[in-house]
Amino acid sequence: MTKCRLHDIAYGLGSSFISRNNHIDGYWAIGKLYEYARNTRSDIVEFDLCESSSTSAPKHLQKMLAKYCDWVKQRCSSRSTSLSNLSVRIVIEFDIEFNENEKPPQRTYGKPFRVTVAINAKDRRPAIRHFLGYCAPHSSWHESKSITQN
Repeated sequence: MTKCRLHDIAYGLGSSFISRNNHIDGYWAIGKLYEYARNTRSDIVEFDLCESSSTSAPKHLQKMLAKYCDWVKQRCSSRSTSLSNLSVRIVIEFDIEFNENEKPPQRTYGKPFRVTVAINAKDRRPAIRHFLGYCAPHSSWHESKSITQN
């Protein structure tokens, strides 16, 4: 698989991951992950979609990660690439400081976050994409539950 194709997959994965349409139990996934990070007293949450050992997350988060693992498998199988040859890491950093030149428009309440998607293929340079936004920890008081659920 070419590096360009890996960048395309990383971009698609990250764009979908931070989307408001990515929800867990009807609530925005990034807010639920922020809540999870605060409960574990951390500002960073990391997952490797190809490693079954990274399932230390609660069950409701594992369901979302399994969905994205299947998404990556589907993209790779269409290019005859085995997932065993890849490492797909998602790192979410909360409460970060933006540089002035990277500051995205604030369309929602909350604090800054960064999602980094890194796809490593054997014998290739990694494909890395960064996504920025604002979010707050999940609060059923602030959020309304989505009618459609994943």
